[in-house]
Amino acid sequence: MKNPTFVSLTFVALALLLIGCQAEQAQTRPFELSSHDIAMDWGITIFQEEPCSGNRLAGGEISGATTFAGIGTLSLEMSSAWDVGNLLDDAEKQYEPTSPAAPEDGPAAPVMGTDDYPVTFQFDPFTDTCLAPGESVASATGDVVFTADGGDQLLGQVVGGETHRLDFLMEGDGIESFVVVEFTGGTGQFSGATGSFVAHTIFRFDLEEDAFVIDLAEVLPGGTVRY
Repeated sequence: MKNPTFVSLTFVALALLLIGCQAEQAQTRPFELSSHDIAMDWGITIFQEEPCSGNRLAGGEISGATTFAGIGTLSLEMSSAWDVGNLLDDAEKQYEPTSPAAPEDGPAAPVMGTDDYPVTFQFDPFTDTCLAPGESVASATGDVVFTADGGDQLLGQVVGGETHRLDFLMEGDGIESFVVVEFTGGTGQFSGATGSFVAHTIFRFDLEEDAFVIDLAEVLPGGTVRY
C-alpha cells in the first residue's frame, strides 16, 4: 500500500511543475503593427453631436485586419470617445501631432478613460439625423478586441490619450488621435494577457467619398503584450 503522504507530495510536486511550466511559457513581446486593413465604421464630430444633444463630445469606431510581428494576423474592433468640451492646456498635452494639417498650438481633447464608458451619441451617423432623447445607434464602449483565426481573443480597454483637431480643407475636417490602451486579459493563448500600447491614427473627411478615411494607423514604439 502506498504511503498517503508520499502520494500527496507527488501531486503537489506535479502541480507546482505544471504551474512553473505555464509561468515559463509567458513571454513579453513587442506589440508592433506590421500592416493593417482597417476602416472607420462610424465617426461623429462635435459639429454633429452638439446640435443633437448639447454635449460637446465626439467619437468613432474602427475595425478590420491587423498583423503584428511575432503574433500574426488578428481582427480588430475598437471604439473610443473624446471630450471636446474640456480641451487640454498646452502643459497637459503629451503628444505632438505629425499631420501637416495640425494648426500650431491647435486644440486637443482628452480621450475618455475606463470609468467614462459607455458613451452614447444622439446623432445617428448612418442617417445623418438627430435621434429622440434617450435613443442611440452609436455607442463608444472603450473596448478593444483582437480576435485570432481560431477564435482566441486578446482584450484591452481605452484608458486615456488625446485627440488633436486637424484642418485639411476646413476647420475640424480631420483628427489625429493618440489612444492609450491597456490589455485586460484574453481567452485561449491570450489568457491573462497584460501590457499596453498607444494607437496613433489620422482621420480626415473625404468629400468625394462623403466619409472619414484613415490616412495613418500605427502603434507607437514601446508597446508590449505579455501572455
